[in-house]
Amino acid sequence: MSAPPAPDLKAKAALLARALFEGLAPKDIEWLASLAETKIYAKGQTVFHQGEEARNLYVVESGLLKIYTLSSNGGQNVLSLFGPGTHVAIVALFDYDAYPANCEALEETRLIVLPAPLLAQRLTQEPAIAMAMLKRAGARLDMLVETYLELKTLSPLERLARHLIGLAGKDKGPARIKLPYQRTVLAAAIGIAPENLSRAFQRLAALGVRSEGNVIAIDDLARLKKPFLTETA
Repeated sequence: MSAPPAPDLKAKAALLARALFEGLAPKDIEWLASLAETKIYAKGQTVFHQGEEARNLYVVESGLLKIYTLSSNGGQNVLSLFGPGTHVAIVALFDYDAYPANCEALEETRLIVLPAPLLAQRLTQEPAIAMAMLKRAGARLDMLVETYLELKTLSPLERLARHLIGLAGKDKGPARIKLPYQRTVLAAAIGIAPENLSRAFQRLAALGVRSEGNVIAIDDLARLKKPFLTETA
């Protein structure tokens, strides 16, 4: 009988199971955890650059990552934000030579790093691991597509309100939210222009939302779901 995994290994295994390998046999999860390395990135530090050789798959243990590309004029196009329990750069496993976007830590972020070449080699030997990954990755892709399509039907006001409710982690009662990123990132994340974000905050004041720098005070989150939000900001 094998010895139980060390506490650090056990914690890694639990995180990997939640993020990408749900339903996988414990022995396989423990193998993946033994393969993984933990790295800490400071706020503003780049995890990888667009065009850089894709050699790692990442799972966020704590903190927040921003995935973005650069436009021809140097502006950032934020594609998504990734928090604890999510996986990043799964493309590294599927014969991509380079990362298709940039990745930056928006705050101090702790990542579980899996070397893609070793993992890809194991996937060819263990179809169960590959199937578990594809199932989880597919579910996340469906969620991202659903979120994207939903955002396209919402006004800027509604997008901001939905995002604030998500940051609050509840949908009723008072809340005080400290934005974990700059407002330019918030605007890009919900797909609106920075000037429209300012207008949206001004309009939400009528619903008891007060913006004090990076802190957002909300009297009652339930009010952010009212029909009033169907208006375009």
